[in-house]
Amino acid sequence: MTKLVLPGMLERKKGAIINISSEVAYFSLPYLQLYSATKSFVSSFTRAIDTEYGSSGITVQCIEPAGVSTNLNAFDERIHRPGFFTATPDHFATSAVATLGYAKSTTGYWTHGLQLSFLQLFPEWFIVMCFRYMVEFNQKKLK
Repeated sequence: MTKLVLPGMLERKKGAIINISSEVAYFSLPYLQLYSATKSFVSSFTRAIDTEYGSSGITVQCIEPAGVSTNLNAFDERIHRPGFFTATPDHFATSAVATLGYAKSTTGYWTHGLQLSFLQLFPEWFIVMCFRYMVEFNQKKLK
């Protein structure tokens, strides 16, 4: 998609490229290895595009959200239900769009920023251990 729209943006010397990654881009999570690796790629790709084209009048941003109440997490009401850390799609979109032009990388929603800041206080092995426990607990619950 970027390859398709970039030439026109360069010609006009304006435009915006917004890529959606995830907070999991920062962690190598068991059971989600392909998802977290893909999101790491999206974050890295966005930084590279910004380095190459950001000075050409094009705004480049990577949004790295945490929980948003969508069909992706509808399988578990505890994480699907909107709340303090789980934004509704409308609230998240409004918040994320407001950051365009102000932040090259953002979680898009203030409570997601709190979550990421808190998680980054811990070593990755601890986060992986907690995530593994959470997944195994949920798998037992589903049986």
